[in-house]
Amino acid sequence: MIEKIQGKDHLVQKKDGRLEKYSPTKMKKAINRQTNNKEYMTNTLFEALNIKLYNKIKVEKLWDEVIETAANMISELQPGWDEVAKNAYLQKIYKETYNIHADIDKLNYMTVIKKGVTAGVYSREIAESFTEEEIHELGDYIKKERDKDFTFVGLVSMMEKYSFNASQTKKLELPQHVYMRLAIFPFWKEENKSERLSLIKQRYDDLSTHVFTEATPKMINSMTNNTQMASCVLSTVDDNIESISQTDTNIALFSKYGGGLAIDASYLRCSGSPVGKMGGKSTGPIQFIKKFESTVGAFDQMGKRKGACVVTFPFWHMDVKDLIMLKDAGGAENKRARGFVYAIKWYKLLSQRIKSNEDITLFDPKDVLDLNELWGDNFTKQYEFYENKTSIRKKRISARELAFLIAKVRSETGNVYITFVDNINNQRIGESPVFNSNLCQEIVLPNYPAENFKSKLQFDFNGKATTKSDVQTGEIALCNLSSVNLSKWRKLTNEQKRISVYNLLRASDNLIDIQFYPVKDGELSNKRRRPIAIGINNYANDMASQGIKFSDVKALKYTHEVMEDITYYILEGSNILAQERGHYNYFKDSKWADGIVPMDLYLMKDDEKYNFKLKHNWNKLKKNIKETGVRFSYHFAIAPTATSGLIINSTEGIDPVRKLFTMKEGTYTLPQIVPNLRTNRMFYENAFDIDTNVINDLASIRQKFLDQAQSVSHFYKITDSAYKIISDILDAEKKGIKTLYYLHPLKAGDVDSGCESCSS
Repeated sequence: MIEKIQGKDHLVQKKDGRLEKYSPTKMKKAINRQTNNKEYMTNTLFEALNIKLYNKIKVEKLWDEVIETAANMISELQPGWDEVAKNAYLQKIYKETYNIHADIDKLNYMTVIKKGVTAGVYSREIAESFTEEEIHELGDYIKKERDKDFTFVGLVSMMEKYSFNASQTKKLELPQHVYMRLAIFPFWKEENKSERLSLIKQRYDDLSTHVFTEATPKMINSMTNNTQMASCVLSTVDDNIESISQTDTNIALFSKYGGGLAIDASYLRCSGSPVGKMGGKSTGPIQFIKKFESTVGAFDQMGKRKGACVVTFPFWHMDVKDLIMLKDAGGAENKRARGFVYAIKWYKLLSQRIKSNEDITLFDPKDVLDLNELWGDNFTKQYEFYENKTSIRKKRISARELAFLIAKVRSETGNVYITFVDNINNQRIGESPVFNSNLCQEIVLPNYPAENFKSKLQFDFNGKATTKSDVQTGEIALCNLSSVNLSKWRKLTNEQKRISVYNLLRASDNLIDIQFYPVKDGELSNKRRRPIAIGINNYANDMASQGIKFSDVKALKYTHEVMEDITYYILEGSNILAQERGHYNYFKDSKWADGIVPMDLYLMKDDEKYNFKLKHNWNKLKKNIKETGVRFSYHFAIAPTATSGLIINSTEGIDPVRKLFTMKEGTYTLPQIVPNLRTNRMFYENAFDIDTNVINDLASIRQKFLDQAQSVSHFYKITDSAYKIISDILDAEKKGIKTLYYLHPLKAGDVDSGCESCSS
């Protein structure tokens, strides 16, 4: 039983087991350092701590109580407690990891490198490619004071999610070591040694000052013995047992190494479809989807997070109603696969028939395989041909009935996502058609299954039998994600933007060549096409910091200007890299080769509402691209940035805020206040107060500059109108948006009290 006693009688148990009398004076002095000598805060925290003390409390538990007590005091009215909790947490991790003081002592970086190699965490090959002098130089360049730029929740998230351990109980890395590791990995093979260190230092600066953020696979795999970097893995499964089995193996490998998965299941025949010549009938795609679900569930992502996958299917699939319901809470288990998310391929033909209240026809993919390879007018023509063909199975249903079911499931589960196939391909700048998107609906890259599976036995001279497979390689699309922090970007000079973007692109280019590929189909595709995906985050915060609300007309111009600026510098950098290293393999077959850039393909380029005066010299850049190419086939995609945004204290991706203050539970209470609340409060519109048409308008302008897509979510206070949900989908398609992500229904606690009055 824990004995509650007065503070002056407490005994504190030290790490070596010794008992020492608790000193209120010593504790108050320690707290005072965390509050930066603010007497009121010191006294408040000291008093609150007293009631939590007990006899023989362990010293580390005592300090955890200091951190937790300060964290519990963080609120909208008293955000200053965040700095106190952060300071106390910094002191804890510096003391426990390397027994140094956060504000005073300097750590020898060679110690970290050697420990990491010994623990098997860091790659010995990478570490030994640097001399001791080089490692000391990089260690001296580390700016420990930048740890102060984190918020408490960001710091805890960094340490718990991305900081490596030296053992099960002890950390190896402090926050700045994580950034230096991320900086070292892309450039460790650079041949020019002096240039290599300069590149590493520039990347370290950009990461540690939060100009850019990197996605989770890069954060957890850089400089390790597993260097799988891809966040997004897109594959297509064919309608045969070999492809199904190969897809199952591929997703297991990519999930194991941290990739988010996407499977296009459009080719899988429907239930009741004939199988073979013996009168068998197919059970349809659902049983195979459930098989994939079990595989992904068994292979989590490096022990850091659960595996995740989106399955995409076309609106005309005979089993479409059952597929739409796969995530539904009700129904028999053999008809559900709730561990996945789902996306439906949406074509303009479907929109037209919804508007005119006509029927659509559902088919067995086995009978209409070419529908999976068409879009636009060609799709419509062939679809109508199959509607009139009498020799194949088909079923007619109301287009509005299907749309209603989609709206119902989206409102109840947040799913199904929408993939606008026509918009993707009519605005496609790459050389190959694209028919699906990734887990978060921002990546649109070509992928197709391996073909011609043939196996035969062959024997060596000793009579040993082996199987030789004749397989035509398919493509698995991979993409590495990065994001630009808009609040930091806006403060850079033009020259700083050029330098930082070039460094990011060169790092991204190197990663394509040096990363680990679990599956050959992914490696071949990635090295030939060289796609990357750079997006943005802190959109809502940066807009509010300039006194702009989402629903303001000024938001349209702001969005146009910032997107033009970022895409210009990235395409300029890609062109410079192409001059230095050569363009990607298929450049001459792409629209880049005609001097075309994404905004030239924009579906709304004739509408004045979405077009503003351009500020950069695009004609010169287009000429350069036409003459010397681009290094990457694709450059831009806006991801949600939920975790990376949390770490750098930014608003999430392109979403408006849903709450000004949230509380997360974990090792500590983790209160999170939206950035710059005191100055930006009146400009933070709640997501559920913003009309969906506004969300679509802003997404449309962003799409003008993107060669891929963006994670666009819709927000609804009330979800009882299927008409409204469907109308918003049709509106998004009309405005050239390529994909739709979640539908977020309003839940209890989603809207902050007083938010509307503060915004008025």
